[in-house]
Parts: sequence; structure tokens; C-alpha cells
Amino acid sequence: MADPRKFSGYNNVLQAPPGLEEFIRPLPVHHTGKEAISCWQLTEAEKHAVAETGLVWIVVAGDRHPPIMLSGLPMMQAHDANGLLEKYDVNKGLSPEDLENSLMTVPVEKSVAEHIKDGLKEAIEIANGTADPSTYRVHEPPAEEASSLDFIEISEEELIRRLSDEFPDAPGKVETDPLSDLHAEERRLGLE
Repeated sequence: MADPRKFSGYNNVLQAPPGLEEFIRPLPVHHTGKEAISCWQLTEAEKHAVAETGLVWIVVAGDRHPPIMLSGLPMMQAHDANGLLEKYDVNKGLSPEDLENSLMTVPVEKSVAEHIKDGLKEAIEIANGTADPSTYRVHEPPAEEASSLDFIEISEEELIRRLSDEFPDAPGKVETDPLSDLHAEERRLGLE
């Protein structure tokens, strides 16, 4: 995965929200008040893939995709002492410490796959009733949010019927065992 890096002209470093530091790295940006420009260093494998395919992929957390612009060209300009435009040097003006630590890598203790595997184990333990309830991590919405939710009682058969009516072209059949996918993934990961 590409690493965000410090660059000539960065004037702020965006930090991960509390509790997400393990997953989200600091992001050096040049913030103008209207936009934030960041610089990313591709791995060797990514450089080869981009050269071969011309494709770049981006993932944005959340349920909306803000306007973005990607470029292989610098989004910053450099000027000489006379104010004339000169070739932009990503490292110009960085302190020796910034140069030494230009890539904003964070050692991650676990891979995403390991977190998913751990989550599946926890879900299976909870479903089987073998988990310690004091270890549950459950989101409890504020009372005013919870009171605004509408709940309906519906049988499993009725839910399957409604889903089948709503999505008639969905591949496969709806399983009546809601844990069947978890059990299949547990077998695939060798967690049984």
C-alpha cells in the first residue's frame, strides 16, 4: 500500500481519530483552507502495476465519496528567489529529520486479515454462547437516537420471502441459517 509522505510545502499533519491510530496513519498535507494536498509514495510493486495498467485505486472510508483529484504530476509549485517558476523538488526545504522520516509508515501489529479472523472468532463465540459477555464491544446509541428507531417483528420465513421478492435476480438462494456464512468462513480459515 502506498505511504503518505512529507513533502516540500506541507504545512499540517492530519492525525487519526482517537482509537484508530493502529489503522490510520498521519497524513502530511498542504492545507489552503479550501483543499488539502497530500503526497503518496508507491511501493515498487505498485509502480510496476501502474506502469503496466495505468490504473490507480482509491478507497474512501464512510458512506460518501468526497470530490478528489489524483495525479502523477506535482500539485505544488516551486519558485526561485526571483519568483520564477522552477522544477518542483519534493524534498526541497525539508529538515534532515523530515527527510529521514519522510514516509509516514506505522508498524501495524496485525494485518487486516488477522483482524477479520479475530472478529469472526469473537462472533462465533458470541453466537455459540461461549464468549465472556464482559468482553463484548457493542455500540450503544444515545437514548434519543435509540428511541427514534422503528422496530418491527418479523419471522425468519417472512424476511426470506420479502428479500426474495425484493431481489428476485440475486444469485443463489437465501440461507435459513444466518450463521452458515460464518461457519463456512470459520472452516476456510481453519478455526473449527
